Amino acid sequence: MIEPEQAHEVLEQFIGEQEAAAEEAEGHRDQLLCGETPLLIERLSRRDPADHEYIARIKAHVFDGLAAVARTRAECAREGQRLLAAQKQSDGV
Repeated sequence: MIEPEQAHEVLEQFIGEQEAAAEEAEGHRDQLLCGETPLLIERLSRRDPADHEYIARIKAHVFDGLAAVARTRAECAREGQRLLAAQKQSDGV
């Protein structure tokens, strides 16, 4: 079994990774909403201009979801850290 201190460190690293993933997804979402990604610009060039805003919003929504999942994972890991701390305190360490 992993020691609580090691588990805390693993969770801390995971939290950092998930927060970075959320920030990256949110940044990409914002670029999509502004129509600033090269791939979106290229794809929209072949679509009806009346659909551009809708397409950008749908694509942005996907990245909203990715960010939400990453933030939820980070919060779950924080709860794991709280549980580790509570156990350590109840053990009197």
